[in-house]
Formats: sequence, C-alpha cells, structure tokens
Amino acid sequence: PLFCFHGVGGNILNYVTLVPALKNERPLLALQSLGLDGVTPPLRSIEEMAAHYIKEIKLAQPDGPYLLAGGSMGGIIAFEVALQLKNRGDTIDKLIMFDTFGPNLDLGSRKSESRRPLIQIVKEALIIRSKKIFNRFQSKIYIMLGFPVPLPVLLVEIERRNYQAIWKYYPKESYKGDLYLVRSHLSSNGWYSDPDLGWKGLIKGDIKTFHISGTHANFIESPELVTVLKTII
Repeated sequence: PLFCFHGVGGNILNYVTLVPALKNERPLLALQSLGLDGVTPPLRSIEEMAAHYIKEIKLAQPDGPYLLAGGSMGGIIAFEVALQLKNRGDTIDKLIMFDTFGPNLDLGSRKSESRRPLIQIVKEALIIRSKKIFNRFQSKIYIMLGFPVPLPVLLVEIERRNYQAIWKYYPKESYKGDLYLVRSHLSSNGWYSDPDLGWKGLIKGDIKTFHISGTHANFIESPELVTVLKTII
C-alpha cells in the first residue's frame, strides 16, 4: 500500500485525489489524527504519532518495504515513521513528501514575500490568537459539562495541537535513504527560495526534487501531483 499521513487539519479525505496515480495496482491507506471522534485525546508529539501509526500500519502490512508519503505536516510524520521503522529493522521502499517544509528551513535568512505593513501583520496575529484561545475555552466547557465537542470547535483544537507538535519537533537522527520531494516552484524570496525546503542535512541520501504548480493550500488536489506520483512510484 501507499501509506499517507494527515496534514495539520487532521483529516485525510483530500488524499482521495491521488488514487489514479496508483493505477488500481495498490491500495491507498491514510492515517488521520486521533481526536477526530471527539472522544480520544489527540497525540501531542510527532514521535508519539509515528509510534501509534506504525501499530496501525503493521496491522495492514506486517513486513516492509514500506511506501510512505504525506503532504505538509504529513510529510514530517512520514519522515519520523521512516526513522522509527528503520530502527526496528524494517526497510523503506520510498519516502515521499508533498510540499513539506523541513526543520532546517532557515526562516531568518529568507527574505519575506510579504509586503504588508507590520501593524496589519500584528493585528491579524492577535485576531487569530484570540480566536484560538476562545475556541480552547469552548472545548473545555463542553468537556466539563459532559457534552460532545461540536465538530468546528474540535477541528480548530486538533489543528492547534498539531501545530504545537510541528514546532517542537526536531529529528534525533538523519534519515539514511533518499527523499522524493514534490514541491511548489522555486521563488526568489520567502520559504520557497530554499531548494530543499529545509531538509538538507537531515537526508543521508539524495533529495530528488519535483516541481509542480499550485499553492500550499491546494497542492494535494493538483492534477500535476498525480502525474508526478505515478512517475515516482
């Protein structure tokens, strides 16, 4: 199977668009965030997520080699899953990422693409922060009263926790193998000015890069991704 891991929103339904790349020759199995049922608490770290998802993977495919992929946060999870599987003695067929930024992305040295006034950026950040605090308060009230947390509130809380897991993650070791990195086109400034999207130094093999059109928000849905994925697999 092609195993795909969820992005920061926790859901995996967008990976349905990748099914044509498999040409009916293998299944696509995707792993979503714990907590989407409104009962199970979300996991708090990339390492915990990887360990839990490996248990699920082993139920579907007990032995390697494993074909792992993920978009955005899902690529980070795929990376950690690959590390943990290798440390167990398993083999990895391919590690594939869809527009995933790595921990070594040097944000400080990358000229920002934004030309908005600083006051606007601060204002937007404060609004987002306030909404997240209010959402967290709502979630706790529902839980305290014994009511199920409404899905819109639940999704924001899962996204918040997933972002926390991303920002505190740094791999304990490098990955001994190749990385297939499908990414948006190179730009002259901003995050996309890094040819390796922050993965240089963490891959002890080749970083095989494929450029396609599309933004980070609609990357998985890009028809070009299906074509590139066919080539990689």
